[in-house]
Amino acid sequence: MSTFLQLANALVELADISNTPLTTLQSVTGTNLRVKNWIINSWIDIQNLHNDWAFLRQDLSFATSSSQSYTLAAMSATNLRQYDQTSLRIYTTANGVSDEQHLTYMDWDSFKDTYLFGPRQSGRPVIFSVDPATKTLYLSANPGTGFTIVGYYYRTPVTLSADADEPACPAGYQMAIPYRALMKYAGFEAAAEGKQEAKENYGPLINDMRVDQLPELMMAGSL
Repeated sequence: MSTFLQLANALVELADISNTPLTTLQSVTGTNLRVKNWIINSWIDIQNLHNDWAFLRQDLSFATSSSQSYTLAAMSATNLRQYDQTSLRIYTTANGVSDEQHLTYMDWDSFKDTYLFGPRQSGRPVIFSVDPATKTLYLSANPGTGFTIVGYYYRTPVTLSADADEPACPAGYQMAIPYRALMKYAGFEAAAEGKQEAKENYGPLINDMRVDQLPELMMAGSL
């Protein structure tokens, strides 16, 4: 795995910026500050290419209470960007996973008109939805206590700060970060040749990471 500092030094070497490696990225100025920011922004750019990178997926697990709705804080879902809508399951806590059943996603407007209109239901829910404004998760019925809900969510992009911070993507693809940063450097220096070289190295790495780190596309069945 490469650290923030190592990635910055990879950019320094690729761009032939200096003969002296950086020893820290803290309190840097001038060109070194630009190097630091190019690496930070390139890592954020890569994370933002797709919302469902596998390396951004986090476990979701929480116990139900006497409520149809669950905030991010109640679920301990830190920095949630979006739910993996096909992954949520519910089971009776005392019975364990042998009791698991899938929770089916319903779009928010339809859900409100069906399950948040008129009398509220109680019991084991089978449907869920998400308030897009708050990311609060809603169940089709108030389950009370005694159930566990599990699944996955995708977190928001993570920045690099400390010298020893490491990007979450697999080690084999981490050079995509300095290559993307090299494109930013080449744009700053108006160096078209350097930008083209950076693209030629960056593109295959990102494409390989997409194959490895994005959900597999399912082909539709024959009609």
